[in-house]
Amino acid sequence: MGRKAAQRLILELKEKLPGAISTEELVASPLSHTGYSVVDDITEALCALGYSSTEASTAVSKVVDQHKDLPREELLKLVLKSMAKS
Repeated sequence: MGRKAAQRLILELKEKLPGAISTEELVASPLSHTGYSVVDDITEALCALGYSSTEASTAVSKVVDQHKDLPREELLKLVLKSMAKS
């Protein structure tokens, strides 16, 4: 998934998430102004796509542990790639 596809996915998910947050907050630092962590945000986004919360949180935790300094957009892309391989 390329950068533009990931951005489009984030924008589409933003509309589906309760208490939606801005795109800037999604790609911001690990803890956004909303108080949600990167893990929470990406897990919630994956659940909105139809993944189970257990499956999503496991995949997100693995990727975030390995790539803590990446922005949310990149983390989401890596999580989706890892889930596609499984």
